[in-house]
Amino acid sequence: MESPNDKELKQLEEELRGPLASLQVRPVTASDTARLLVSLQPAFDSLRPELAGRGVPDWMGGSVPDARRPTLLKLLRTQLGAYSRAYWLASLGVFLMLMYILPYGSGEEGSSMLSEVSAKLSLFLPMMFLSGLMYSFRSWNREMRTIESITPYPPALLLMARVMIVGGLNVLFGVAASLYLATRMEQFPVLPFILQWMSLILLIAGGAAYVMLRAGVKSSFVIGSLFWMAWNIMEYVLRMPESGSSAPEAIRTAIYWLCLGAGALMISMAYRRSLVIKRVV
Repeated sequence: MESPNDKELKQLEEELRGPLASLQVRPVTASDTARLLVSLQPAFDSLRPELAGRGVPDWMGGSVPDARRPTLLKLLRTQLGAYSRAYWLASLGVFLMLMYILPYGSGEEGSSMLSEVSAKLSLFLPMMFLSGLMYSFRSWNREMRTIESITPYPPALLLMARVMIVGGLNVLFGVAASLYLATRMEQFPVLPFILQWMSLILLIAGGAAYVMLRAGVKSSFVIGSLFWMAWNIMEYVLRMPESGSSAPEAIRTAIYWLCLGAGALMISMAYRRSLVIKRVV
C-alpha cells in the first residue's frame, strides 16, 4: 500500500472540513478530568494484588537500576522540553539587547559607572526571571495539575524544576554579562559585581519558590515582585543620591551576603518541601 501524498491529504482535509466544523467541542473541565480518573481507577485496582505480591519498586532506593531510576537531572532534562524555541530565542534577544545598552569604558568613571551597570541588571534580570516563570505556568491550571501529578516525581518537584531552569538561565546570563564587562572595562570588580546581582536573583527566586509551595503560583509572583521593589528601594537608599554619598562598602557587602544566604535558605527549604507535599495549592 502506497503512502498518501500531500495532494491526497489536502483533498481528504477538504472533504472532512465540513463534517468536522459542525461538531461542537467544549473545553475540558475539572469534572471531566475527575470522571476520567474514576473510570481508570478499576484498572489500577486490578493491578494492586500483583504489585503487592512482587513489591513496588523503590525509586529512591537501590532496587531499581540506575538507568531507570528518576533523578533530578532527568527531570530537568524533561522539563526543558516544555520550553519552545521561541522562548529561548526571546530570552537570548533580551540578553543581547542588555549587552548593547550596558555602558563600558575605562576605570576612570569609578563607582558611577558600576552603579549604572548594576541598576540596569537589577531591572532586566528580575524582569526576565519573573517573565520566565509566567511563561512556565502559562497553561498550568487545576486540570494540568491533576495530570502532571501522575509521575514518578513528587508533583511539587515539577514546579521547583521550572524555577531552577528559569533561575539557572538568569544566572548564566548574569555570569556572561559580568565576563563581558570585565573585558570591556578596566579594573572592573567582577566578584563584588557578581555578588550583587546573584544575591538579588537568589532572593527573588527563593522567595517565589518558598511562597509558591504554600500559597500558590499567583502569590509567588506577588512576592517576587515585592522583593524586586524592595531591592530597588534598598539600592536607592544605599546610594543616597541627594547627599552625593553612598553607604560604606562593608555595609553593602554584608547586606548582599545576607540576601544571598536568605535566598539560598528559602530555595533549600522549598526544595525539601517539594519532595514531601502531595498537592500544590
